[in-house]
Amino acid sequence: MESILNIQDLNVHFRTTNGQIQAVRRLNLFIPKNKITGVVGESGSGKTQTFLSLFGLSQASQVSGKAEFNGVDLLSLSKSELNKIRGRDISFVFQDPMSALNPYMNVGAQILETILAHQSLSKPQAVHLAEELLLSVKMNDPRAVMKKYPHQLSGGQQQRIIVAMAIVNEPKLIIADEPTTALDVSIQAEILELIQDIHKSHSTSIVLITHDLGVVAQLCDYVTVMYAGQIVEQSITSQFFSNLKHPYSQALMASVPKFDMNQDDLFPIPGQPPVLDHEIKGCPFAPRCPHVMAVCTVKEPSMISVAPNIMAACHLYPQGAS
Repeated sequence: MESILNIQDLNVHFRTTNGQIQAVRRLNLFIPKNKITGVVGESGSGKTQTFLSLFGLSQASQVSGKAEFNGVDLLSLSKSELNKIRGRDISFVFQDPMSALNPYMNVGAQILETILAHQSLSKPQAVHLAEELLLSVKMNDPRAVMKKYPHQLSGGQQQRIIVAMAIVNEPKLIIADEPTTALDVSIQAEILELIQDIHKSHSTSIVLITHDLGVVAQLCDYVTVMYAGQIVEQSITSQFFSNLKHPYSQALMASVPKFDMNQDDLFPIPGQPPVLDHEIKGCPFAPRCPHVMAVCTVKEPSMISVAPNIMAACHLYPQGAS
């Protein structure tokens, strides 16, 4: 399968007063072309930092590894070279639209800035494109919308503006980071439907960073599960929910409330994720794992094929067992 993004041996470190935090550790990730890939895990698992670090948007003190996008290593590019790619070939949809939009510029100015930075259009042409774009994301009366400032729009409208800006230059890859977190349920459904429509109409590759397994089941073709800065399981979505392999993936699913459950049936994951200010020996999930073995505390498991279309990093599955 052809990839749009191939990440190899990615390490992301932050310098703090307590020493270095290893937010992402030896991560390898293949993002297939023209598909939606869900990246899930607890807060602090490294989901967002993985992608921010690739495009010069992270505050990390050290980023190493390789990230091939259309044959170009993003981590080898200068800031000016990255600027040419960001917003044109790769776009972002952030979880908090209010902080992603400039409060001092009206919506029209911000959309036009995105268009004119990457396309050779006259201003009238750019205005026409912006109006068509707003209609495509179901914003009525686009001329009136373009005159408004972000605070004059609802959260759902703000997120539609962010989505419009993300697709205006027809990028090859969109990174959507918890795009519905700050929205109410009805608006969440509309934004997710919009993202799905964009994928279908433009064959755009999408990475959907989320903690919501329901969203993954609804939208994604592939699932990647992260824990403590590493990938612990990768699967096609059609098999993921019926054939969970890694104990952390199983624990995540068990902790999700269901309509027919009462409060006594909830199964929270015991313990806490590890503090990443030192090198972890063995499997990072070992202290919380119900299946922990002696080897888990001393040897880091390798990511191996454990079933057709499923890979996991767990000592429950000896090398070659699949």
